[in-house]
Amino acid sequence: MRSGSTMAPTIATPPPDAAVRALLTELGLSHLIGVFAEHEVDDAAFVQLKDADLRDINISRGNRRKILTAIQKIKERESQWAPS
Repeated sequence: MRSGSTMAPTIATPPPDAAVRALLTELGLSHLIGVFAEHEVDDAAFVQLKDADLRDINISRGNRRKILTAIQKIKERESQWAPS
């Protein structure tokens, strides 16, 4: 090991929008990854999106439906794992 080394740790940390990117790709909407990145939509913000939010960033109606359906499925899955 070199003394005085200022190298960053080598632990791989996924970007904060990794789930958003994966979901958009899975939905066939990978062309929208840049739009979501431009508007700084990370994984936490993604599941809070509403139709009006998607409209504001110029997502077409059909793509909004795909995204909102996917968000609803994520929320349903999360609610199944929430403690009662």
